[in-house]
Amino acid sequence: MSDKPRVMIAGAGLSGVMLAILLERINVPYMIYEKASTVKPLGSVMGFNSGTLPIFEQLGLLDDLMKFSLPTHGMEIYDESMTMLGDFNTEGLKEKSGYDTILFARLQLYEFMLSKVPSEKVSFQSKIMSIEQNHLGVMIRLQDGSTHHGDILVGADGAYSAVRQSLYKHLDKKGLLPDSDKENLRAGHLCVVATSGPLDPEKYPTVKDSISHFQRVVRPGSNHSWSTANVPGNRIAWALVTQIETVAESKDAMFRLSEWGPEGVDAMLQEYRNYKAVVGGKMGDIMDATPKDQISKVFLEEKLFTTWHHSRTVLIGDACHKLLPSSGQGAQNAIHDAVVLANCINDMADTSLQSIEWAFEDYKEQRYPIVSGQYERSKLMAKMIYGHTWHERLLRYVIFNWVPKSVQNKELHRVMSYRPQANFLPYVENRGTIPVLPPWISKRKQEQATSSSNDTTATTVPA
Repeated sequence: MSDKPRVMIAGAGLSGVMLAILLERINVPYMIYEKASTVKPLGSVMGFNSGTLPIFEQLGLLDDLMKFSLPTHGMEIYDESMTMLGDFNTEGLKEKSGYDTILFARLQLYEFMLSKVPSEKVSFQSKIMSIEQNHLGVMIRLQDGSTHHGDILVGADGAYSAVRQSLYKHLDKKGLLPDSDKENLRAGHLCVVATSGPLDPEKYPTVKDSISHFQRVVRPGSNHSWSTANVPGNRIAWALVTQIETVAESKDAMFRLSEWGPEGVDAMLQEYRNYKAVVGGKMGDIMDATPKDQISKVFLEEKLFTTWHHSRTVLIGDACHKLLPSSGQGAQNAIHDAVVLANCINDMADTSLQSIEWAFEDYKEQRYPIVSGQYERSKLMAKMIYGHTWHERLLRYVIFNWVPKSVQNKELHRVMSYRPQANFLPYVENRGTIPVLPPWISKRKQEQATSSSNDTTATTVPA
């Protein structure tokens, strides 16, 4: 039995690619199986703060990341008349956290991270059809009929994870699946996202700024909101968000998902074309400056599953928790999952089923409480920045006008105190004043420390 597990990763998204980058550093053999022929790097703006940037610094990737990023001082929210409703101001946060909060185009982050994975370790057009696992190993069968074997299967294949669905079907037959995990994801918002091509700096002076300005507009009397953020390259990352009011509407939207195509996107673009953009002009002008093949229509969904692993299979990223992007934690959670799971794999004593199950239990014990708290925070943030109902408007008014900034900052500092790092790379020390949670010590290392302490005591006891 080898001491290095063979890891099969389903999905070449952010969490799967980050896990691959980390496994490279500890020489764990792995292969990524991606169902698409290519992964199209769609999306709008994304951001990282001090909770995630130390990982990139550990990997020696921070300088390259900063080349296509801009620091930001938070988010501003306006109504349609361009009157500011409130803001989350993070100016001066670098001195407290040790890092700027940065924004960048999602497509650039993905292309950058994928370039760090050897191309021969990513198998495209590899859709997983079935899974079998026992005490000897795990096997996947692909759509082309081929089978592949390993010690660990990681479901990093997104919100509609085939790995999760296969695993849950097996557990449900055995009566081991909680009822809550049988419920579907709920789509609370419909969203069109994209990043424009280069814009004229004279027409859009914001794109010349060395600071990224994330600005959202909430239109009174409607269920529409839209946002813009300048990113390097004289470009604007933008998003259009339509709130779904009822569960019935959510189910109807989900039913029509398979029918969506360019026509569906075009219809939503037309609804927002004449809305003013905070950066100047109208949203239609920015849409027209965006390559059509980079505009995508997506659901903003939410769901926190309770079953994250069973036997030799484990879930990470959107496969086990889907948060609304309002909290800014979606991508960071995917990165954190990969880091913690890589640590747990690194701490395994061997590739026995018992060691694997202990590693997975350790992974969930570290991550679930954190993600659970962020899940609730995500729902609250969505109400503040997307919400249109009267109680959501009231909540936004109260937060921005009655809640002291010191209270808002305290919550932000609490979130930033969690910053997991790779336990097999030099640790990045805290350069800020915000206290940081200490590194997690795995059960195996705790046992090793206890055993070593006992051995030392035994050798020093007089005869």
